[in-house]
Amino acid sequence: MRIAVVALSERKNEQLIRITHAVAREFKAIGQECDVVIPTITGLSGYDYLVFCSDSASMATAKNDKISHILANAGTLVGKRSMVILLARGFLKYKKLSRVMSLLEREGLVLTMAELITNEAEAANLARSAPLVRG
Repeated sequence: MRIAVVALSERKNEQLIRITHAVAREFKAIGQECDVVIPTITGLSGYDYLVFCSDSASMATAKNDKISHILANAGTLVGKRSMVILLARGFLKYKKLSRVMSLLEREGLVLTMAELITNEAEAANLARSAPLVRG
């Protein structure tokens, strides 16, 4: 199975990049083909499963023009199975998780899992328990 781990952020975030690499390492450890994709997303249509990692600062406003633009140019995403990992910081973290989920669902993605995390170890555990197969 081809998996893309995508970092969605309005600005550069080193912890988010470390989390995306931790998730990718975990998927590779369980025998999946996995690529890390950072800001300029093109050609996500060729992947079977998409994992979106974001930080709560990027989801602070209701309008996420940059992220919406990136997703709109990512290819055909309708019906793709996906997972959301949000780096939880600050207030209103559940509302921010809801925002990123609705942003991805507007693009036609099917969300199979959405979680809040605080560090890389939690991200690796989520990758191990990701629902990769249907059913």
